[in-house]
Amino acid sequence: MMKKPSHSGLKNLRVPEPTTGSALTRSTLTLAIGLVLGSFSAVGIAAEDDTNPFTLNEIAGVAAQGSAVNGPDSDGDGIRNQDDLDDDNDGILDSDEGAVDNDGDGFLDGSSVDTDNDGAPDALDLDSDNDGILDNMEARLSRDSVTALDRVPNGAIDINIPVGQNGIADEIETSPDSGQMKFSLPDTDQDGIADFRDLDSDNDGIFDLIEAGGVDSDTDGRLDGFYDEDGKGVDDTVQSTALPLFDTDGDSILDFRDLDSDGDTIPDQVEAGSNPSAPRDTDGDGAGDYRESDSDGDGIGDRQEVGDDVQSPADTDGDGIPDYRDSASVSGGSTDGNSDGSAGGDTNGGDTNDGDQLAANDDVHPDRDADGIVNQDDLDDDNDSILDTEEGIIDANGDGVADANSRDSDGDGTPDGYDLDSDNDGILDLIEGRLDAATIATLDPVDIGAIDIRINVGANGIANVIESSDDSGTISQPLFDTDGDGTPDYMDIDSDGDGIFDLVEAGGVDADGDGRIDGFVDEDDKGVDDAVQASALPRFDTDQDGQPDYRDVDSDADGIPDSVENTGSASNPTDSDGDGAGDYREQDSDNDGVSDAEEVGPDTAQPVDTNGDGTADFQDSSVQFTDGSTPVEPEPSPSADHDGDGQPDSQDTDDDNDGISDLVEGSADSDSDGVIDRLDRDSDNDGVLDAVETGRDTDSDGIPDYRDLDSDNDGLFDSLEAGRTAVSASGRLASSAQVDQFGLAQGSGESVLDTDQDGVADMLDLDSDNDGLTDMQEVGLVDANADGRVDEFTDSNGDGVDDSLANDVLTLRDTDMDRIPDVRDLDSDQDGLSDRFENWGTGSDQDNDGRVDNFVDANGDGLDDVQAGDLSAPADIDGDGIPNFIDLDSDGDGISDLSEAGGEDVNQDSRNDQLTDTDGDGIPDVNDVDSTGGNDVDNDSIDDSMDADFVTGADTDGDGVVDSSDPDSDGNGFAGPFADDSQSPSQGVPVDLPDADGNGVPDVQQGLASNGVIETGLGGSGFGCSIATGGESTGTDPLLPLLFGGSIMMLIARLRRRKETGSRS
Repeated sequence: MMKKPSHSGLKNLRVPEPTTGSALTRSTLTLAIGLVLGSFSAVGIAAEDDTNPFTLNEIAGVAAQGSAVNGPDSDGDGIRNQDDLDDDNDGILDSDEGAVDNDGDGFLDGSSVDTDNDGAPDALDLDSDNDGILDNMEARLSRDSVTALDRVPNGAIDINIPVGQNGIADEIETSPDSGQMKFSLPDTDQDGIADFRDLDSDNDGIFDLIEAGGVDSDTDGRLDGFYDEDGKGVDDTVQSTALPLFDTDGDSILDFRDLDSDGDTIPDQVEAGSNPSAPRDTDGDGAGDYRESDSDGDGIGDRQEVGDDVQSPADTDGDGIPDYRDSASVSGGSTDGNSDGSAGGDTNGGDTNDGDQLAANDDVHPDRDADGIVNQDDLDDDNDSILDTEEGIIDANGDGVADANSRDSDGDGTPDGYDLDSDNDGILDLIEGRLDAATIATLDPVDIGAIDIRINVGANGIANVIESSDDSGTISQPLFDTDGDGTPDYMDIDSDGDGIFDLVEAGGVDADGDGRIDGFVDEDDKGVDDAVQASALPRFDTDQDGQPDYRDVDSDADGIPDSVENTGSASNPTDSDGDGAGDYREQDSDNDGVSDAEEVGPDTAQPVDTNGDGTADFQDSSVQFTDGSTPVEPEPSPSADHDGDGQPDSQDTDDDNDGISDLVEGSADSDSDGVIDRLDRDSDNDGVLDAVETGRDTDSDGIPDYRDLDSDNDGLFDSLEAGRTAVSASGRLASSAQVDQFGLAQGSGESVLDTDQDGVADMLDLDSDNDGLTDMQEVGLVDANADGRVDEFTDSNGDGVDDSLANDVLTLRDTDMDRIPDVRDLDSDQDGLSDRFENWGTGSDQDNDGRVDNFVDANGDGLDDVQAGDLSAPADIDGDGIPNFIDLDSDGDGISDLSEAGGEDVNQDSRNDQLTDTDGDGIPDVNDVDSTGGNDVDNDSIDDSMDADFVTGADTDGDGVVDSSDPDSDGNGFAGPFADDSQSPSQGVPVDLPDADGNGVPDVQQGLASNGVIETGLGGSGFGCSIATGGESTGTDPLLPLLFGGSIMMLIARLRRRKETGSRS
């Protein structure tokens, strides 16, 4: 409903196109009121006869008469206020917000409730209590629901969400138009005041404004300096930049509703102090005590210092300051740190560091891993899953500080019990300790070497999940000792005993040959080199068998032990071909084209040395196997079974089991990776297995697909089209210099993309997204004969790629930079209109899915058979050289396509706001924690309230965002009010775009350059001659003959004057 204006004043309003039979023409009317009343659907306007009338000036002979005003529609949902049960569309019924409209005219009476007295009644106020938290967030909806329904966010449910006839969003009703809400209004503190009107919703003595991240200098619990230009009841600053809405302890309960915001067991009410606008902040770090787990910053958690009664916290020294706020107090015991009879004192005779690796904490009992259990009681002080007793911690006096004779394996000054890398080999103890990789990934998601602080540890400081039972102190998994030498891996600098240091096998460098990190720097005293802590070593698993190389005695699975392949030093392993990868990681160590497995001979412990020069054949490129003068392969070992299928290679007709006969593949090495094709599972090293590519020749260029780097000859490398990311200029994987014994480089795999799910993989599909534009057209390549393939194909080197295009397309064009290449993106320019519509126009996509309707592909080339007959150059209406499908103003009229289509463009970038990605990380701002200010426990940049890892719900496109919060849930780049996603009202129906002149051509495709017709004031759009802006006139312009005749008469008169002048002369 609209509030009646309380003052007069002239306001010009544009009246919409009148309905049939209206006496009004399209004109600008002057209303004597003070507020914009919104959209009228009436055919006439009359003066209102009440105590606050408005008048209408007579304009163009039209008197101020007609039928009554139908009434305003405040939220623009198409339901006038009289019939709308939620006038501001905030998810709260008008009846709950205290709306009063006794005469039923759609304008709220002055007696309507206005909680914050800002002039906007609650029923029209999107922040009724002005606490900076939008009503829809404080009301009946969950945070996830608000995010899904109010994507901008502006406090109102998005206009494209169906509302039925009663103005309530169908999704929040029990059934459409039932008027019954699914959820009740929250009243967190049960004081009878709903949260959306309550300045302290949880009654913890801290204003909601403060707990949401705002400032309250005048201590009234409301936003300071309130300014609301659009009259929606929301401060303009908050509307442009929302408050963070903290959830400090990550329990999914926002702080303004959480009685213990930091989860330290002490109620916020106790921690807050007496000023609800400025909660107590003991350590002065800017975060109130109610948000800190260590309020006084003394290194001891509040939950350890509070004592047994959280309502009356312990005060050990009796100074009136509870221990958790008293940095001079020691919780859980005496304040006499050095037993000298007085409080305080150093425990080691004045040394500024007690040996506990904690700065400035001489007077406290430390908690090394900050898990809430002090060291004296903690059986795993550094929380690395290795018990202190196993790590050699000695604390004779029980003060929680490791004694000087505690074991320090790497001699870095940090005892093993506090050291997260005890042997300083660059591999964290947590990884080398006792747990499997999957468990570690769960317990230490940020890879810092300590179990995450959020994992429950019980009273003994050991993570419950790794104990046999809680607080049992027993861990069932033994410590790893790979080589069985009695030294656990976390202390062993050569865990597998292969003569190569773990540091080197993990991908590090050891210039000084000691097996430990060079130039060790440890600023935070955690025992881990700072460089390693910032960027972990790769920890190679060359043969991908699940065992990292530093635990694998045959890292490359070539049958030759690493200890045999390394004839060099432990810090500088043998590298026969000098390519930077040690022999222990290579299938063809000498790069002679013959695999190590074939050259080693029958006894891998005693490799064959044919020429007796002391260098084994597999490391000696000078050894040639000859038959006369022609180099040939050696005879393989009789027992060799390259593919492990139980059939010796000597009897196997397909040695690499890729489905292509050895007779066909032969001994060629197509990708020059040192593995011959008959043993190579990816013969062209494009990242797609030969078994997937097969021996067919899709593009009929004479090169079978398994050797063809562009199998469909569309000018795009197979590797790119298959979805491989690290691709070199040759079209092969960038990692192809290092392959395993099967010829596979890192990044190879069986999976390939089939974007349009037509059964034709993208690398064989001439139209990967099935939008009617060929892949060639969508990357900008020329296709003169319009067949979707490269013209005049020439391939001199036999790699299957046209010579003229080699190295041309190294990345797939991504016009809108949404990380979906145009060849897979159904809306390449992100203007909210599908590429199909923009290229083929109205009627080309009846189901509005952005793809060809009634798709038929009899020949399997990925092109619709009908569409294949019409592959003309992409449409370019304005002739600016930019095809419509990537042109943000297709008709060149200066108005963006998005705006002409009726879409929302708040940031004025001509692209769909729902997919705006300010930081370019591939996560839309509406889901990006950097923009939402929410929580991100797993550090994936997705707001946890929308993260599929935390929220139950489908994630169709696998991007980590649940569908209900994902503006592009199917991941095809086509989103917004005109898109095909499940939450779009346009799904399954053709889009009806604005067409102002009703000529059948949507406004987005009809502008200055669409016809180029000169029109005059009577037939066109302006006075005199002008370029038509609304399309061609359908009739003869009566002014044109007059202008033409006048011009002729002027010309005749001028000629006469000249003639007369000449006669006089």
